Amino acid sequence: MMGIILNLLLSFLEEKKGKEVAAKVKKEAGLEELKSEKHYTAEQWQTLLKAVLDEFGVDAETGQILFAQWVVTPVLEKFGSFFRASKSTLDLLERVPKIHLDLAASSGVKIEEKLKLVERTSDSITMHYESPNKMCVFLKELGKVAFGYYGEKCEITESKCMDKGDSYCEITFKLV
Repeated sequence: MMGIILNLLLSFLEEKKGKEVAAKVKKEAGLEELKSEKHYTAEQWQTLLKAVLDEFGVDAETGQILFAQWVVTPVLEKFGSFFRASKSTLDLLERVPKIHLDLAASSGVKIEEKLKLVERTSDSITMHYESPNKMCVFLKELGKVAFGYYGEKCEITESKCMDKGDSYCEITFKLV
């Protein structure tokens, strides 16, 4: 996981719970020297996420939804060109796996491909997501937000899910 995501999670915590709480969580997670361009292990991400969820007193699903809804503003500020370069949510979602890999590569990091395009039709896109971080709820919520950005409505289904024992998640975003 790229440090920029960890930093965004800490910014979310800081905005909602204060600087002192965010600094305490960062220190307890052993991430005092957190750098946006550095790659962090799944264990480091999970340790930080668990600490943040504990501060909010919510489960992983609720925490991922809250974080995804919050993260939209800073993502649009920093990466709005990705949204503006796409004509629709499906166009954006089709580009997301490559964007993910390219952002890491631009920092000199080669990462595993966790998100893959399975199928694209005129009204839907199906993606395969596999990661020990199990952030499929976050991904689905970001999809909802993206559909809202483009003024589109969607239906999201997940035919396979790691949280339900599958080895990967298969998520379909469909225009309605």
